[in-house]
Amino acid sequence: MGNVAPRQFRRSSLAVLVLAIAWVGFLAVSPPCVTPEAILARLHAPSSYSLHLEQGPEGMRISLADAQGRVVGERTLRLPSACDEQTATISVIVGTWLTELDRAHHAQPQATAPHPVPPPAPPLLPAAAPEGSPQTSLEVGAAATFLFSDGAVAPGLTAQATFGRVDGGPRARLEVSIDGAREDALGPGSVRSQRFAAGLGLSYRVSADPLFAEPYAQVLGALLYVHGQGYPIDAGGVGLDVGAGAGVRLGTSLGSVSPWVALAVTGWAQQSSAQVNGLGPGVALSRVDLSALVGISWTQL
Repeated sequence: MGNVAPRQFRRSSLAVLVLAIAWVGFLAVSPPCVTPEAILARLHAPSSYSLHLEQGPEGMRISLADAQGRVVGERTLRLPSACDEQTATISVIVGTWLTELDRAHHAQPQATAPHPVPPPAPPLLPAAAPEGSPQTSLEVGAAATFLFSDGAVAPGLTAQATFGRVDGGPRARLEVSIDGAREDALGPGSVRSQRFAAGLGLSYRVSADPLFAEPYAQVLGALLYVHGQGYPIDAGGVGLDVGAGAGVRLGTSLGSVSPWVALAVTGWAQQSSAQVNGLGPGVALSRVDLSALVGISWTQL
């Protein structure tokens, strides 16, 4: 009887030892219920982070490292036995670390390259007229005309316009004029004659700022009006006349205004005359007119 109890105790101790070894072996070969890959995938963590789980005497050690291997979060705690609870606990801890790391990253000032200083703008210069396209101008003016004929002076009016280059050279020319009435004695009365003319021509301006000289030539068409007075019956008539003229203008440019004087001569193609019935051949009208003009023009560029 005295030898039985120790043998039974040894058998019981041996059985407990075998069971402990079997449990440890089971733990060694059984897969863990929580893996780092599953935790990171659940949290949609960037691939640059790595998670390590290590079971120790004091519990599960959880550590998170960045791409350079630096530990950015670490904690050791005893986890519940259920796998779902372990997963939830570890996810909360690692998720908190990731949130804090993301917040700290966005709070850091981002280094940016300095913006280059733009070069100073070039000074504004007046636009030059393109080469081959000279600047042109339109000049419009009016003048008082003094027509010299047979020792008398007949005042009239002239309007003219020219178009061409500003710096000189050829210009197109348009002129409209009303000559003063001239009076020639014929018998007991007198004959008054007057021309209303329009001309087209060319001029050539020579400039020496602010002075200019502008010789010109033109062809003219005119209405010749003749009227008798001092006769028993005063009558009149209208005829056509054509001619050519030439002259020269001298003036000065004062900004857009140009005062000028001119001297012109005009020759008419046909010999016109005024006749009164019963008084012979009548009186011949002048075929060559000499006139002086004093005018002012306005220039539009």
